[in-house]
Amino acid sequence: MNKELIVMVTNIPNQYRIPLFNELHLQLERKGMSLHVIFGAIGYQRRSTKIDLTDCQFSYEILPSGWLRNIEYKTGFMFYCGLKHALQRLKPARIIVAGYSFATIKLWAKSWWSDVKYYIWSGSIARKGKEHSSLRIFQRKLLIRRAQGFIAYGSLAKKNFELFGADPSKVIAVGNTVDTIYFEKETQRMTQLQSDSKRKHLTYVGYLTPRKNVRLLIEVVYELSLIRNDFVFDIVGDGECREELEKLALSLNLGDKIFFHGFQQKQELPKYLAKSNCFLFQTDFDIWGLVLNEAMAAGVPCLASTNAGATEDLIIEGVTGFKVNFENTLAIVEKVNWVLNQPEEMKKIGSTAKTFIGSNYSLSKCAENMISIF
Repeated sequence: MNKELIVMVTNIPNQYRIPLFNELHLQLERKGMSLHVIFGAIGYQRRSTKIDLTDCQFSYEILPSGWLRNIEYKTGFMFYCGLKHALQRLKPARIIVAGYSFATIKLWAKSWWSDVKYYIWSGSIARKGKEHSSLRIFQRKLLIRRAQGFIAYGSLAKKNFELFGADPSKVIAVGNTVDTIYFEKETQRMTQLQSDSKRKHLTYVGYLTPRKNVRLLIEVVYELSLIRNDFVFDIVGDGECREELEKLALSLNLGDKIFFHGFQQKQELPKYLAKSNCFLFQTDFDIWGLVLNEAMAAGVPCLASTNAGATEDLIIEGVTGFKVNFENTLAIVEKVNWVLNQPEEMKKIGSTAKTFIGSNYSLSKCAENMISIF
């Protein structure tokens, strides 16, 4: 008897999704089903992460982009060439498709003349001060109308599905996750290897792009340096704004306070988290923000931007971290100063955050939530 096949259609393989797909594969196998993942492309230009596809425990294929490969690599827009033939060959019982992509449009079109059951998996949320175009609203309503169900990253994404007409009874918020056990254990191991430092560490991990607006953090560090001198700020990441930010730091005489470490692979992140006293998660907009999962899983107390979807679901104010607006520079300076002066209280918050993530946003929990939609 053939197993019921679930196909996942998404853009590219990455370090965050491979562990989740491995867990999905295991849980579906236990239920007598199987998983096959179709990637639109092997990667695109702005990603520096090294991916080892031998880590994939699930079956997968990468669509042949042909002459469109260079366009996909540079723009990140996926055409999903060959998807139709792949689905005809595989004959899946159900299809999970990421976002409102070109693949979703193809599945919507296919649903008019065949019995295709597709579920949209998305983290899209409303952005403050930015309205969707009429065309985008129309497109999303059409795609949602013929979908079997909806898998939201979190509570804000669930509301967004419903805003575009999804039946609330068919929408589940499953959480968004990374390999939390890895970050917990590796950070703990690195902590044991760290020598005691008299300097406290503030940490940022992420892209250095206009949307992240890390300039706000440098302004906080400058103001904080006027009232205390026992800390440094580690910036882990790279991007188009790096040179500008480095010049700003030097112009403010913060060369001995701010250290730019560049892009780091997943394996290098725990050593930064291990010495961090406070994680500063700044963004002007993120539909989620998986670095927050990583920092909380590592037990680091976090100040998290209210502009990120993850903050809404992961941060319980004063319990698992703090929700902040980094535009309020002086208020943030006061908060960070207080955090650095409360090591025992912060240790408790970091421990609570780690337990919260492990219980509610582990790979196994999120995979279990996803499967519950079938």
